[in-house]
Amino acid sequence: MDKFKANTISDNIELVSHRLKTARRAQKLELADAAKATNISLAYLDALESGRFEKLPQGLYGKNFLKEYAEYLGVEAAELLDLAAPEIAEYRPKNSKLFSERITHQSNFLSLPKIIKGLFAAAAISVCVIYLGGEFGGVISPPRLEIINPAANLFTGRTSVDIEGYTEPEAEVTINDLPVLTGPDGHFIQKVNLKSGLNTISVTAQKKYSRKNNIVKKILVNNETSLTAPKTVF
Repeated sequence: MDKFKANTISDNIELVSHRLKTARRAQKLELADAAKATNISLAYLDALESGRFEKLPQGLYGKNFLKEYAEYLGVEAAELLDLAAPEIAEYRPKNSKLFSERITHQSNFLSLPKIIKGLFAAAAISVCVIYLGGEFGGVISPPRLEIINPAANLFTGRTSVDIEGYTEPEAEVTINDLPVLTGPDGHFIQKVNLKSGLNTISVTAQKKYSRKNNIVKKILVNNETSLTAPKTVF
């Protein structure tokens, strides 16, 4: 009976090892490359492919290495684990605990391809966030607004002034809360009546969802001043 059991164990070991080695060679992979990709020790992978399961860590660690390696090669891991379970258990000392007291380095459980995929995914998410943030910032940022006339605050005797400037073509312009017509290039010009004393001219440009861009001009009107000689003040 013991002889039959030993032969069965030997056959299962040979079958598991053969499938692993055949799958690796079919993919034209070197054992060292597989060890680097899976972060499993080269000695442990060699033990799996050569059927020397006694070289594997005790307890469940050996099964974990077999499962990780089989998944990396694209081999049905569950089937190999079923075949290998009694063999790995066979090599465990009788007085050993279910879980080995030996601590395996954390890197043995990390899969390099999974880490690389995770890094790429994180990088892609970061790029999307930056792009969307830039697009959103462009939508809500205030449009360009430039007043070319009057270029500065004025002191004048005139009763009206032409407010002229440029903004972005899609922006809407108001002067003292009254809408102003803009051209295809964003140019606008609007005559504004003035009263005696200090006049505050508020020019505002705003796109559909953006913040406002506002420029305020101060014009001081004195009826006794020459109508043809506006002056720059303050």
